Amino acid sequence: MSLPSEEPPLRILNIEARYQEYKNDVARTLNRENTAKILEQTKQMHAWIQEKLKEKLLPR
Repeated sequence: MSLPSEEPPLRILNIEARYQEYKNDVARTLNRENTAKILEQTKQMHAWIQEKLKEKLLPR
């Protein structure tokens, strides 16, 4: 599995407090559909990381 090339959407939520309006804009986009997409991408990323860790710990 390869990683998606687009910027992870949740990273945007880590904007410092001085960018509160940006955080509000992002929060408004987090509807059920977008949240489900982010959750699925997170699960894929988690599985990829686990796979890479196993490869590092148990080289073939």
